[in-house]
Amino acid sequence: MIACGNPGKPIIKIIMKQMLTSIIVCFVAIAAMAQNKADIIVSYDFKAPLVSGGERINKMTLIANSTESKYFNDLSLWTDSLESTPEGKAKLDEIIRANCLEFSATLSNIFNQRTYNYTTYNQLNSFESQRRLRGRELLFSISLRK
Repeated sequence: MIACGNPGKPIIKIIMKQMLTSIIVCFVAIAAMAQNKADIIVSYDFKAPLVSGGERINKMTLIANSTESKYFNDLSLWTDSLESTPEGKAKLDEIIRANCLEFSATLSNIFNQRTYNYTTYNQLNSFESQRRLRGRELLFSISLRK
């Protein structure tokens, strides 16, 4: 008996359908895995007016994915991270002191003179004056900056 047609053609169709289904399943699995690792990051600058007339700008950030989300201010995140260790606390204190406190020293009447003499001249007369001075002074000051 002679067979009509190609008997292997239905097997090739079945194999092609299985391969196509496998490829689609792989793409779906890759997409699902990628969604678990993807982070969406949104940030913006928040401007708040100050009493002095200026404005304070805070950068706010939102990080979100399929399992969690974080909403924070970048500056507070940085200071919180510094405060978590003794070395970080020391560094933060140093930064605050450097930016908020001002130290100064002033030395007056270095040569410890007791009097100051000066003469004022005009066309006809001259006036001689003498002022008593305080002794040598050393003044230390600490100022707080805004």
